[in-house]
Amino acid sequence: MGHEVYHSILSGEASEKEKEAFYETLNQDIDTKDEFIRLKELWDLNKMNRTRVSPERKKQMFREFWSKTQLQKQKATRKLYSQWAKYAAIIAVALISGFYLNKLTDHSPASWKQFHAENGNISSILLEDGSKIWLNANSTLSLDERKGQVTTKLTGEAYFEIKHNEKRTFIVDLGHIKVRDLGTSFNISAYPDEQYFRTTLIEGGLAITNPEGAKIKELDINQTFRYDQTNGTYKLEALNTTVVTGWKENKFVFIDQPLSEICHEIEKWYGVSIMIEGEVLKQGTYTSVIRRPSTVEQMMEMFKLTTGINYKVENQKNEETIIYLSK
Repeated sequence: MGHEVYHSILSGEASEKEKEAFYETLNQDIDTKDEFIRLKELWDLNKMNRTRVSPERKKQMFREFWSKTQLQKQKATRKLYSQWAKYAAIIAVALISGFYLNKLTDHSPASWKQFHAENGNISSILLEDGSKIWLNANSTLSLDERKGQVTTKLTGEAYFEIKHNEKRTFIVDLGHIKVRDLGTSFNISAYPDEQYFRTTLIEGGLAITNPEGAKIKELDINQTFRYDQTNGTYKLEALNTTVVTGWKENKFVFIDQPLSEICHEIEKWYGVSIMIEGEVLKQGTYTSVIRRPSTVEQMMEMFKLTTGINYKVENQKNEETIIYLSK
């Protein structure tokens, strides 16, 4: 493949069709996959991908980057190349244009890979076996892949589509409890500032265990395991899966939800603070389905149209945004 193809993929400019074709090629050609992993590692370490210059200048800079990496490739020994290849435990890419994937390495154990989705973004991670993980806004996932076991640690919310493999286990470690995949699609919401962690089984099988691995509960499809991290108790819920996974489709889905919960979802996505004026308003429940707009002002205007709630946006000097809701 030429440098133009790699540039469009690494810079996020490739179309969905081009991305599908590219990753299909990676799955069929191990040499191309190793080459991409090598370039991806260099690209992540190189600050050029965050430089604010014109598109023409950025393409020129990529050509220079390409030339240097190809020269390094020619000079590298087989031993050095194999060292690059060992980082092929996972291939992580932002699959949707505009989504942001931030790889953190500074303070992590060598065997762990970390991924983060900022406010207002969803990130997607593709594992070597074809399993996929989506990260909701303001979420972090750590992943350690060893022979026979994949262990992840989640802070925030993620949706998992895990390929069943009899020869390895896949575990999400939430500290107080662990979630063990049995060939599954499932959603976990585990924000540390919330009282409850929720695990919802969409399809397949799922087991909840204690930190030592003893089984607590196996979930049925469309069943939610709600864990209270303040006292260690749990409860099974029957939640509407459209509400649970709406974020993955880039939507706010609220069905008879308290306004306080709705506001919390909006706060997490846009990184703002919302103040509700009046207890009557705070205790009310609302239903609304809104595709996430790019700005919180657009979101609040659409929310006003569907609920009749008035709002006022104040941008503070410290760059904090506060939204006041009233009737």
